[in-house]
Amino acid sequence: MIAGALLLLAGIMMFSTGILGEVMIRTYFESQGRRIYAVREIRCKKESKDKSRGTVA
Repeated sequence: MIAGALLLLAGIMMFSTGILGEVMIRTYFESQGRRIYAVREIRCKKESKDKSRGTVA
């Protein structure tokens, strides 16, 4: 019974630590004022206007 309570408490602590870390990282990236990712290159060809929207070249 005590072991179960300790495991539950440990799980709640780890979950809350993860949530706190996520909020801190998002706040950090937002305060930097830049994107969190950058696109190096686009590797597909542009579609011509006469093709349908569903096909990708």
